[in-house]
Amino acid sequence: MRAKRAWLFLGLAILSEVLGTSTIKIFEGQWYGYVVLCAFIALAYYLMSLSLIGIPVGLAYAVWEIVGVACIALVGVFIFEESLSIYQSIGLGVGILGIVLVNLGYAKEK
Repeated sequence: MRAKRAWLFLGLAILSEVLGTSTIKIFEGQWYGYVVLCAFIALAYYLMSLSLIGIPVGLAYAVWEIVGVACIALVGVFIFEESLSIYQSIGLGVGILGIVLVNLGYAKEK
């Protein structure tokens, strides 16, 4: 049960980071956008710390970073009508492969 809760906290941390980062573009430099950004990022770090109770720090950080980057890229594509180059797409794929390999490394240690 503890592991499921840890992964839930990590997922919420990623969501909070994505929402916070997205506010930079949404509010386009307005001062209150930075307040919202800081609140979401602070929440993300708090939730990340809770996830570390049940997830190794290296695995949690790897997942947080690449899933967050991938989600922010998808927000850019689907919300802000940006595009991804082939190099960016390959980079995201390599990052996801990296998470799989890090996770396999932790699984072999058990």
